[in-house]
Amino acid sequence: MTASAPSVAAYLRVAEGGEAALVIANLGAEPASGVTLSAEAGSLEPGAYRARNLLGGPDAADLEVGADGGFSGWVAYPELGPRQGHVLALEGS
Repeated sequence: MTASAPSVAAYLRVAEGGEAALVIANLGAEPASGVTLSAEAGSLEPGAYRARNLLGGPDAADLEVGADGGFSGWVAYPELGPRQGHVLALEGS
């Protein structure tokens, strides 16, 4: 996965059964706004996903994965606060 802001780290893990988890963290001391996330082809099954926050915070924006199994330009949250992170379960709909 790649993030459009250098202070933001993002990781995607998919289990053998297809369950997917995504971690997004702003490691910087300043807020990061409008950060886009992208994943290469074959990362996920194509389709629509709900991004449910596993730590009790707000859910992220829904995600649409293309026919090739990748996505680009996804803005999970309008803003990530300084040193703020989210752990998300990606649930197919």
